[in-house]
Order: sequence, then structure tokens, then C-alpha cells
Amino acid sequence: MKRIFFSSLLLIGLSGIALGAPHQLTPESGLAQIVFVPSTDAMLVSLTSRTRIVNPANCSVTDSGYATHPSDGGRSLYHDFLREAYFQVYSVKLLISGTSCALNRPRIIGVIPGTVIID
Repeated sequence: MKRIFFSSLLLIGLSGIALGAPHQLTPESGLAQIVFVPSTDAMLVSLTSRTRIVNPANCSVTDSGYATHPSDGGRSLYHDFLREAYFQVYSVKLLISGTSCALNRPRIIGVIPGTVIID
């Protein structure tokens, strides 16, 4: 039931994204770290995957993961998805903007839940 609810919310979060933009998905991965930046109401996210950072907008900081942007209307929804995935040990795919950065990092514009990670 939780997975169905989580996936349904995702559709709401992605509904405002323009189709046809040069956005890219990260590979499915667990979350290594999430850092809240309260001064800007943003979040920094590092993935456990050892693959190269997806950076279609050529952002300047590429060695510390991804970030949400303080002006995005859906950021609280992305934050909820990411927090839930981190604490419940779900994998995720991140939809990364092809046109802009957040805090000089690749900008998260969507979160797609994956599966429960079992070690």
C-alpha cells in the first residue's frame, strides 16, 4: 500500500515538468546522504551509485551530488520523497534539469521511487 501511495504522489510531482526539455534521469540508486540547507530551504543529495554525475546543464559543482532549488514549487514534495526513500531504504531515480542548476549543482526536478533495498 505504501508503494502505491508513494508512486501516486510522484505523478503529482512530475505533472508540472515540461515535456521535451533535455532533462536526464540518474541510474536507480540508494541514497548515501541527504543534507538539509535550512537557510535556502533546499536539499543536497548524494547517491550510493558510483556512476558519473548526471549533469546535462553543465553545472559547476559536480563532486557532491545533486540539489533541489529553493524556488521550485514542488521542492517540498521532492524533499518528502527523498526523506522517505532515505529512511525506508528505497532506491530512487532523480530527474535532473537540462537547463538550470541549483546551488551550482545538478538540479533535481523530479524523484522516481524504486524498490526497497535489502542487504
